[in-house]
Amino acid sequence: KNDFNLAISNIDQSIELFNLAEHSRFETQMLIDKLNIIIECGNIDDVASIISKIEYLINKLKGTYSNFLFTAAKLYLNSKKGIVNIDELHSLYESLEETGDNFPLNFPLIYWYIAKAYYQINQMGRARECHEKAKQIIYCLAEQIKGEKNKETFYKTYFHKRILDNLS
Repeated sequence: KNDFNLAISNIDQSIELFNLAEHSRFETQMLIDKLNIIIECGNIDDVASIISKIEYLINKLKGTYSNFLFTAAKLYLNSKKGIVNIDELHSLYESLEETGDNFPLNFPLIYWYIAKAYYQINQMGRARECHEKAKQIIYCLAEQIKGEKNKETFYKTYFHKRILDNLS
């Protein structure tokens, strides 16, 4: 519904409720979701504390947790600041490519952030390639959905609409 404040508020409330039971994995994932929404709000200045908290929680999980989406979002944010590590960006891209057709639901968003990072550093060929891959995955995921109304709803989700739009 494009109500970013309500989405962030709901995520914060979920984190607090699950904090009572020390669910670090859940909290980490919710903070990553919050980071994605804050990026979309354009509040890039507000991300440093969230990134620090996510990194703390990942370290708390003692190396048993990694997240492509968080890595892609950080690389995108760094590219906006002009400090992207191109080797890390290429490495993430290659890791994703090794998964073949076995991709989770968040892969379109991961490829989209990678595309935006490449776009920021003026590597347009790789940016277009990643953007197309993100769109292809959305189409592939949609094919698995039964019913036209359900597919229509899938395509209308905020991030899917953004990914299917032009990269800029």
